[in-house]
Amino acid sequence: MPAKLMAVLGVCRRKGRWEVSQRTSALVLFGHCHIDFREAFADPEIESMKLNVTCLFGNATFLMPEGVDIRPSVVSVLASTGFDVPNDDVEAALPTIAMETTTLFGRCRIRIEKDEVDVASEIIEVGDTDVAPLEPPPLSDDHLTPDPEAVPPVVTEGERIRLTSFDNAA
Repeated sequence: MPAKLMAVLGVCRRKGRWEVSQRTSALVLFGHCHIDFREAFADPEIESMKLNVTCLFGNATFLMPEGVDIRPSVVSVLASTGFDVPNDDVEAALPTIAMETTTLFGRCRIRIEKDEVDVASEIIEVGDTDVAPLEPPPLSDDHLTPDPEAVPPVVTEGERIRLTSFDNAA
């Protein structure tokens, strides 16, 4: 049974462990589609699958596991389409993917990523101890630049830092 994904003036997301269909289509119209195939799997009898992507005035991102064989066919009109797919000898849990993309005034990106990285909770190991999550620095009187007296400490050897995303909204 074909799978249909659609984002019209909105967002379409698919991630985690899920079974892919032999035929999948994605339509993005003034929206964003983010499909993560890294934990996806297919019926072992399926040797190849077809993924049709139409992106009009929107963005589509497809994350693929290492080793997947992608056969792209691209049409881009005043748009950006990128395939960041290295040739690896690693076998993926997915069949060969014939991917047809049509992008008009938008962006379609297909890339390989080993592991999911969540910047808001990623820990950088520098040593043995934990440092509390960083807080946004206090702003100066102009509300645009950090207060020079409140510069965060430098991480030294023997410390661990947790990266935290934050906005300095005035």
